[in-house]
Amino acid sequence: MKRINDISIQHILLVIAAIAVTTGVMLAVFVSAMHVRAEEGSTESDSTVTEESSQTETDTETETEKVTETETETETETDKVTETETETETETEKVTETETETETETETDKVTETETETETETETETATDTETETETETDTDKVTEAYVSEIKFAEDLIRLEVGESTSLLLKAYSSDGRDAEVPKVIYSSSNEEIVTVGASGIIAAVKNGRAVIKASTEDGTLSCECVIAVSASTVRLRTMTGTGEKIATGFTPGMAAADIISDISATEGIDAEKITISSASGEVISELASVATGCTISVDGVIYTVVMYGDTNGDGIISSADVKVILDYITGASHELANNRACYLASMVIEDKTDITIENALYLQRYVYGLETIDQ
Repeated sequence: MKRINDISIQHILLVIAAIAVTTGVMLAVFVSAMHVRAEEGSTESDSTVTEESSQTETDTETETEKVTETETETETETDKVTETETETETETEKVTETETETETETETDKVTETETETETETETETATDTETETETETDTDKVTEAYVSEIKFAEDLIRLEVGESTSLLLKAYSSDGRDAEVPKVIYSSSNEEIVTVGASGIIAAVKNGRAVIKASTEDGTLSCECVIAVSASTVRLRTMTGTGEKIATGFTPGMAAADIISDISATEGIDAEKITISSASGEVISELASVATGCTISVDGVIYTVVMYGDTNGDGIISSADVKVILDYITGASHELANNRACYLASMVIEDKTDITIENALYLQRYVYGLETIDQ
């Protein structure tokens, strides 16, 4: 029994060994077959790649030939275009040269025409200037022939206060009545203690009284005179600049007519009989009566209107009633100032102010209260 078991084990081992050998042989054969197949696949792949590469190179060469042909054709066309452009440029240059020559000729013609016109205009202007100068010289000769036919002062009577000065205005006229150039003159004063005069015609008032200023041409053929009246009093007889109005100022409320006449007579050197004072209605007032805004003073035939600053209603005094007149004018409640020039001027209580506003009323009210002063 034991022997049988040993034999069975040996047989099993032999079978296993045989199976192992057989398996090994089969694996070797299988590996060899696989290796062969791998080599064949590689060979086929290499052949395929080689064929594809050859085909690609062939195609590339074909395309290269095509591109070369295309480039050759392009170069040919480019050469043609270049030749065409060259011909076009040549023709353009020729046309341009032709146009340039034409424009040059045209511009030359224009310049020539312009120069001709300019020369013509210049000659015309020269001839015109010559004619004008000839006419001017002729006119000058005519004026010269009629020169210094008359000289005169702009004013026959000038009134100044002591210490005041001004410049005399002299005019000249030709024989036909036209304005002429003022010739050189020599000035003189009849009384230099009252009025002095300089070589340029500036006069200065020294003291009250009258003096005559005379202007004479150097040859003494023409002369004229002007009376200068110098006043030392507060009363001023003057002509307003711009309007030419003759007014009398410098009065204080309550000033009697007799005092005013005496003052003017002494200052102006005029007889008292030649001085009269009238009311606003035109009646001559007595020597004891007071003057007021709107009165008139006749001095040697010249009429001056009395303006007492602040006396806006013409009653000869300054009060709140005068303030009301200004306020009524501003608000439109009354037209008294608009209708009475002297009263309108009397409302100018603020120095250097030429229009009437609420400031005038307020200033006059402060004067009534003794807070302001008015320069008459």
